[in-house]
Amino acid sequence: MDVSDNPSTGGGRESPSAPIEGAVLSAAGNEAVIQAPTTPGNYRIIVYVRDPGGKAATANVPILVRAASR
Repeated sequence: MDVSDNPSTGGGRESPSAPIEGAVLSAAGNEAVIQAPTTPGNYRIIVYVRDPGGKAATANVPILVRAASR
């Protein structure tokens, strides 16, 4: 996951953010378990997938982490 506070659109170049260490709790086969950050803010889940033939795909999903309600 990375921080997603860049509001640009249309495939504009973005500087990469450092990954959040420890966010991926486990990954096996076609599943992964992630832990959302505890700090509220905009983040992006970025996924890279490769098949045995060497082909690849990527995807990213923006998420909003909110403060815990009381």
